[in-house]
Parts: sequence; structure tokens; C-alpha cells
Amino acid sequence: MKLAHVSNIYKQLRCKKFIKKLILVTTGMVIFYNIAATHIRFVLSVTPSLPYRFFVIHKRIEPTLRVPSMNSYVLFYHPIVQTQVIKHVKGIPGSKLWYDDAGKLWVDEFCVGKPHTHSRTGKHVNRIQSGIIPEGYVFVYAPHDRSFDSRYEEFGLIPIQAIQGAGIAVI
Repeated sequence: MKLAHVSNIYKQLRCKKFIKKLILVTTGMVIFYNIAATHIRFVLSVTPSLPYRFFVIHKRIEPTLRVPSMNSYVLFYHPIVQTQVIKHVKGIPGSKLWYDDAGKLWVDEFCVGKPHTHSRTGKHVNRIQSGIIPEGYVFVYAPHDRSFDSRYEEFGLIPIQAIQGAGIAVI
């Protein structure tokens, strides 16, 4: 009789320990989710302009004038396309935009290619002018030849304050 009683007490203790661990893990997951939901955003790109489709973006809590790092991916709302866009930063304030004799656009020493004169839909587009990227703006780019990005005046340079977050490509 005593052995069965000790066995029941042992089972009760194991059950209590399990419930405590379950509560602890659940609480930890809820805290992690709340922190992640506040600071991290997962973005799926549905266009073929970038070689990656899935990004992890660190959200900006408040607008700042901190320049994103070169080659980072940034998320921003663009009024022309009326949606959130993710692109690659290829030029920061002070970078030089220039064209070579073949009409290819360069950002400092990086060739972004020759801008087209018409969009995929046939609408006339203007190439961005040569010059120096001013303070408060970045040049964004996607490697797809027909990507609508800062190569075109209609898209333009992106104000740093419009950037909602920066991150990395996952897949």
C-alpha cells in the first residue's frame, strides 16, 4: 500500500513540474512573439525584380535620419506604385551617379545598367540625372533588367525617413 501511495505522489510531482515547464515555455513564446511583432517583420516579394523572395526586416520604431548600410535591403512605401517595396541600397548620400559612353548608369564604381526609355507597359520613363546623392536620400536598385527603381526619375531617390525597415534576404 505504501508503494502505491509513493508512486502517486511521484506522478503528481512530475505532473506539477510538467505544468510549470509548460507555463514557462508558453510565457516565453508569448514574450518572444510580442517582441518580434514589435521589431521584426517578415516580407515576401512577389515580383521577379530581386533574386530572393523572403526577407526578414528589422522595423524602425520611429523615423530617423540614420543612413541604411550599403547593400542592405530596405522596405518603404512608394506613392507611385502605391504599395510597399523592398529594394537593395546601392547609393548613399555622397555617392556619385554617372553615365559612361555606352549609356550605362554607375553608382560610384557599381554599374546598375542602362536605363530603358519605356516601361514594360510602354509608358515613357526618364533616366535619373547624373550627380551626387544628396543628404537624406538613398539610391535603391534591383538587379532585374526591367526593375522599376532609382534608375528612373519617376521612381527617384528614396528619402531615408520613408524607410520602414532594413533587413536581410533569407530565401
